[in-house]
Amino acid sequence: MPREVSSRSTFRRASLLALATVFIPLLLACRPAEVITRIPPDEASLKGLATIYVYAAADLGRPPRSIEELQPIFKKASIEDPTSMLSSTRDGQPYVIIWGLDLAGRYNGTDVPFAYEREGLDGVRLVINCSHQIEEVSEEDFAKLNWPEGHKPEL
Repeated sequence: MPREVSSRSTFRRASLLALATVFIPLLLACRPAEVITRIPPDEASLKGLATIYVYAAADLGRPPRSIEELQPIFKKASIEDPTSMLSSTRDGQPYVIIWGLDLAGRYNGTDVPFAYEREGLDGVRLVINCSHQIEEVSEEDFAKLNWPEGHKPEL
């Protein structure tokens, strides 16, 4: 009886080896050589702007109140032309930044808009919120966003 178990075991090993020899090269041949994720330029700019804002707030010990207060962070990040990051390629206008928002404190993780396109494209604007999430928002939905205290959106 032990011989039977051993021959079954050997047969299973040989079968698995044969299957592996056939399927592993097929799986490797079918996988893509490279996966590239392209982030649209305006979304990359808005994400970068939010990151610069957070770093500036950490350096200042309070939320930034103007573009000028972001300049030292642009320099530290070796961003030579910050104006390209500050404007939308979709509408050609500078982004509207809601200054003074504490993204690391009171507004951290909220859906409150932090920055948005002034005009947008075809009735749709890009908006980044304090959670660093970007949405395309229709004009109707734009007016209904959860705006921070004291901010009147540019409609």
